[in-house]
Amino acid sequence: MGIDPNDADTCNNLGCTFKEARRTDEAEQRFRQALAIDPKHPQALFNLGNLLANSGRVLEAVPLLELSVAVRPEWAEAHFSLGSALHDLGDLDRAVTSYRHALAIAPNYILAHVCLGLSLLLHGDWIAGWEEYEWRWRAKEFRDTLPGPPEQRWDGSELVGRDILVFAEQGLGDTLQFVRYLPLLHLGSRQVFLQCQPPLKRLLSSIEGADVVIGTDDPPPRFDCYVPLMSLARMFETTPAHIPGKSVYLSADTALRHRWKPRLPDHGLRVGLAWAGNPEKTKDCFRSMPLAALAPLGRVPGASLVSLQPEPQASELRAAGLPITDIGSKLGDFADTAAVVSQLDLVITVDTAVAHLAGAMVNRSGFFCPPHLTGVGWPAADRPNGMSMRGSSGSSA
Repeated sequence: MGIDPNDADTCNNLGCTFKEARRTDEAEQRFRQALAIDPKHPQALFNLGNLLANSGRVLEAVPLLELSVAVRPEWAEAHFSLGSALHDLGDLDRAVTSYRHALAIAPNYILAHVCLGLSLLLHGDWIAGWEEYEWRWRAKEFRDTLPGPPEQRWDGSELVGRDILVFAEQGLGDTLQFVRYLPLLHLGSRQVFLQCQPPLKRLLSSIEGADVVIGTDDPPPRFDCYVPLMSLARMFETTPAHIPGKSVYLSADTALRHRWKPRLPDHGLRVGLAWAGNPEKTKDCFRSMPLAALAPLGRVPGASLVSLQPEPQASELRAAGLPITDIGSKLGDFADTAAVVSQLDLVITVDTAVAHLAGAMVNRSGFFCPPHLTGVGWPAADRPNGMSMRGSSGSSA
C-alpha cells in the first residue's frame, strides 16, 4: 500500500520527520497541510504550536495549543505546552493554570512542576516557586550530576564541624546570582567548598564565604555533605523581602583592572554591549539579537561603545560598521570580564551572566541579610530568635 499524501496522519508524521531533521520550514508546511485536511487534528495542532513557539512566534502558537487541549482535554503534554507558550508571553496567571491542569492529569510530570515553579517565581510566589522548582532533581539528567549519594545531601541540619560542598548546577548567570548565599553557610560549617564552572573559577576564588574554590573539571575534596547552589534559596525560604547578601559581593582584581584599562576608551560614557547568548540554548531566539539592531547606539553623542561579546558572535563587529571597541573577543574568563565591566559606566546585555556580574559589583540599596538568616549552622540554643530555615528538623530537602 502506498503513502496517501492527502492523509492528515501522514502529513503530520512527515512534519515530525522534517522537524527532527531541523528542516523547520518544511515541517511547518506539512503540519499546516495536515490541518487543512483535518482542522482539529490534535497532534498537528500540538506539533505546529510547539514549532512556532520554539521559533519565537508565540502569538501564533497559543491559539493552536488552546485548540489542541480543547480537542483532547486529558492530554497533559498539550496543557504543558500551552503553559510554556503563555509563560513566554508573560501571561503568568494562565500559564500557572495550564501547568496545574497538566499536573492534575499527570501528578509526577517533572518538567511541568519545574516550569510551574519558574512561573510562580516570576509571579512573586517565591516559597511555592522554590518548592516546585526543586522537582528538577527527580529528572535523571540532574540526578546524574549529584556529587554524592542522596543521603549525603545537606538537609538543613546543623553544620557545626562539618565540611560542605556547594556545586554550581546550571548556567554561569545562575552561579553568579546565587553565590550570595555562601556566607550564610560559612557561619556554621567548618569549611565551605565551592565547585563552579571553569570560566568563573578565577573570579570566585576570593569570594566571601568559600574556603576553597574548584572547577567542575577538578576532583572534589572530601566533604561531609553537599548542596546544589540553586537549592539554597529554598533552604533559606527566600522571599523578595529577604534576599541575602551584601549590596556588593563580587569585585574585580586590581591588577587585572590596570591591565585592561589601556584598552578601554578614555573618554565619553563607556557603554558595554553583549547582544547574544549561547546559540545552543533552548529558545535563544527570545534573547539574542543581531548587532545591527543596536546600531542607533552608535549615534548617541558622547557614548563610547565597548563590545563584551565573545566569539563567535564577535565576528559581527566587522560587518556592522559600528564605532565600537572590541574587548569581548580578547577576554579570557570572567575575571577579565569583571575587570572590564568595573570600568564601564553602563552595561546593556541580553546575557544573564554579564547582567548578574554587573549587578553583583554595583553598590545599590535595599538588599540586606535579614537577622533571621544570620544564624545558620549555629547550635539551636544559640540561634537568634525567629530564625527560620527549612529542614532544620532533619527532613529531607
